Amino acid sequence: MYFGINLRYNVAWRQDMYCLMEDGTKIYYQICGRGYPIVFLHGNGLSGMYFKKQVRELAGEYCCICIDSRAQGNSNNEAEELEFAQMAKDVEEVLCFLRIKKCLIVGHSDGANLALVYARDYPDRVGGMLINSPNIQINGVKKYGVWLVDIEYALLCFLGKRFLFAKKMAKVVHLMVEDVPISYEELKKIKVPVYVLGGSRDIIKREHMKNIASHLGNGKLLIRRGQGHHIALFDTRVYNRLVAYIAKKIKGGEQ
Repeated sequence: MYFGINLRYNVAWRQDMYCLMEDGTKIYYQICGRGYPIVFLHGNGLSGMYFKKQVRELAGEYCCICIDSRAQGNSNNEAEELEFAQMAKDVEEVLCFLRIKKCLIVGHSDGANLALVYARDYPDRVGGMLINSPNIQINGVKKYGVWLVDIEYALLCFLGKRFLFAKKMAKVVHLMVEDVPISYEELKKIKVPVYVLGGSRDIIKREHMKNIASHLGNGKLLIRRGQGHHIALFDTRVYNRLVAYIAKKIKGGEQ
């Protein structure tokens, strides 16, 4: 389903596409705009539509690529399990198909965790990252958040004995009940500029985000006062300006 991306930064007008994985899984993505590529990775149980406010503003200057993670949004999952390593491979397959050489990756929550795993496994394609509210360890989430996830997962497992949709959703939520398979030593090997963004009222502990930023080879922590877990939705203007700033900085450094 190649649609002729042939300019320097692999541009395209708006396209809704699927990329077929080796196991038969169809990964949905939307690509909109032209310019330096920005790849958006959404949080647990959401879809690329989470970033519609970002795409609406940034697509005039950048090529915005929103990928629905495996088993979420419009993407399905033909594998028995759902793992970050496989999801990172899915992202790699899409970007390889689109001939993206370098890009800025913007990830929220589980999408931020996925961005870190992707940068570890496929470093050559990453120019920089903005990771919003990453949590690579369960103890990085505030207690009430852990309780809510545990309750949701237990309920889905129970319902999954009778309903297929609940069984599928349990696999997605399971990503939040275990530590992300990436170590602090591996974070040190990620050398590209990484901005770790969180809110002062975030469900993720500030110290945990600070720890992630400090272990990255070129990490910087940014805390937005008065904001919670969804800065892209509720502080859109500042969020978009930050994305554009990082994209310009990365693009300038590559020229």
